[in-house]
Amino acid sequence: MSSFKVALLGACGGIGQPLALLLKLNQKISELALYDIKQARTPCAGVAEDLSHINTPAEVKGYAGEEELEACLSGSKLIVMTAGVPRKPGMTRDDLFAINAGIAKGLAKACAKYAPEAIFCIVTNPVNSIVPACAEVYKQAGVFNPNKVLGVSLLDTIRAETFVAKETKSDVNKVTVPVIGGHAGVTIMPWFSHATPKVDFDETTLTTLDKHVQNAGTDVVNAKAGAGSATLAMAYAAARFVEVVIRGMHGEQASASTYFNHPYGDVQFFSYLCDFGPEGVSKVHPIEGLSDHESGRLQEVIGKLKVDIQRGIDFANKQDIIIYYTVFVSLIVMSSFKVALLGACGGIGQPLALLLKLNQKISELALYDIKQARTPCAGVAEDLSHINTPAEVKGYAGEEELEACLTGSKLIVMTAGVPRKPGMTRDDLFAINAGIAKGLAKACAKYAPEAIFCIVTNPVNSIVPACAEVYKQAGVFNPNKVLGVSLLDTIRAETFVAKQTKTDVNKVTVPVIGGHAGVTIMPWFSHATPKVDFDEATLTTLDKHVQNAGTDVVNAKAGAGSATLAMAYAAAQFVEVVIRGMHGEQASASTYFNHPYGDVQFFSYLCDFGPEGVSKVHPIEGLSDHESGRLQEVIGKLKVDIQRGIDFANKQE
Repeated sequence: MSSFKVALLGACGGIGQPLALLLKLNQKISELALYDIKQARTPCAGVAEDLSHINTPAEVKGYAGEEELEACLSGSKLIVMTAGVPRKPGMTRDDLFAINAGIAKGLAKACAKYAPEAIFCIVTNPVNSIVPACAEVYKQAGVFNPNKVLGVSLLDTIRAETFVAKETKSDVNKVTVPVIGGHAGVTIMPWFSHATPKVDFDETTLTTLDKHVQNAGTDVVNAKAGAGSATLAMAYAAARFVEVVIRGMHGEQASASTYFNHPYGDVQFFSYLCDFGPEGVSKVHPIEGLSDHESGRLQEVIGKLKVDIQRGIDFANKQDIIIYYTVFVSLIVMSSFKVALLGACGGIGQPLALLLKLNQKISELALYDIKQARTPCAGVAEDLSHINTPAEVKGYAGEEELEACLTGSKLIVMTAGVPRKPGMTRDDLFAINAGIAKGLAKACAKYAPEAIFCIVTNPVNSIVPACAEVYKQAGVFNPNKVLGVSLLDTIRAETFVAKQTKTDVNKVTVPVIGGHAGVTIMPWFSHATPKVDFDEATLTTLDKHVQNAGTDVVNAKAGAGSATLAMAYAAAQFVEVVIRGMHGEQASASTYFNHPYGDVQFFSYLCDFGPEGVSKVHPIEGLSDHESGRLQEVIGKLKVDIQRGIDFANKQE
């Protein structure tokens, strides 16, 4: 489709932000409209600015407040609603209803008014009641099509497949388990008798697995200890569901489970395995051949669903009250490949952990953060562990667990540290983040000296030299393995050049050399492909745009974060490149590391990667006059940044 607009309602929340990131990566989406309330903790304009730096086709726009709903929704072919409050420990999906139903009803009215032909995908819980309520709103507006108002229940399928694969010690990519019924507690019914490969569980195992799928959401809520629900796994499931629906709209074969207005007996809403087409659901797979266990469970499902459905319908029909509310597709799997992520519970760490969990080459993902992290590491690990990809996820917290986290790692990614705030430079970050990075680098050098160490913690220009010095002191330094992740600068340069030249972003390459902060970031425009011929004013404007892009995001988020989403994407892309190189595949990316340029000891080059990290450095030659002048500016600032890092590493503790 030449033009395909998707709107995401609730884009700044715990599910919304990682889902927005995954939708930005979907090549079939041409426009991504993000909406949330004005009081959202992170402004929608900030999330949009962050994502807009990622070099994929979708144009991202942010909208806030009811007065901007029309602009957000108009022209949308697909709408995803995640808006609402999350569950807390001890809170059931039933408890959510009084709050979230009002939010959903108001947004459903806007969707029915401004985008009545769009497929409406509902994530907001409790889905069992919210979907019937939204369907009723569409009926009242005279635009209801049961095949287009859909509850996203795919996470139950993903969990069932994950848990069955673990129980049977099967490749999770080859396991399918349909899930029917509803999307809460006892209404979630894994159809184990129709699993492939066929399973033959005894009654005890069957009951245990059934309960595990039913209670998985509660397990995550409890593991996160009040700091969130299954935000990451749900974002993944919603992105998968959107991909299926879009494929169907393109006329491709596509199927998934969904909860919608298709009766099962005298229950009006039910979750079935369905095929999708241009108008939403195109075929419902019949429910037949149930085991005795499943026939008994089905009666339990139906009894609870009737109550849930009626509650949603009743709410939609009562008088309004005012409620305020605040892929990677990898091709080769290494038999054993452990990746450790240090700082996994932070603003970059959580979306990056999600993207790493989707990488089919990773067999074990070790997540580490401090015990005082706002979201416990065990909770993030529990959330991600429900996603049906091969990586086993484990959470570690506190210095005493660093050894277990790092031992056996082939690759380590460090995002730990504090983010920038408005008015704060990367220089201001150094006094705080250098100490964090130095301590973690010592642990990495001790417990995983052979691992490739990828450093995201800012300021990279100084942190990488400091970490290199720590490795030298430990006698384990290999310059090709201690690497600064500067790839986001390349991604931004390619994005901005594609917009300037109105070129397909997938066909644009722009090397970026130098460093990873302000004036040290030097886009090598004269080596861009396709070749560009900018006048001096445009060249300077684009150069400054790439240099200042991080600050633009910090300011747009108004103190609520830095470029967390785009940075998570860039780090995941870099990890993919490094792992491909370790597998012997052709792989290249920019990285900032200990390879001199003149008398500057650390510099960012375009590099090829192999089994031992950097295998080839692409030479810097053929600079334009503009670039030769800029390079002197880069070198002058880098010398200061590098020396500061080295001095910090060598000073007495």
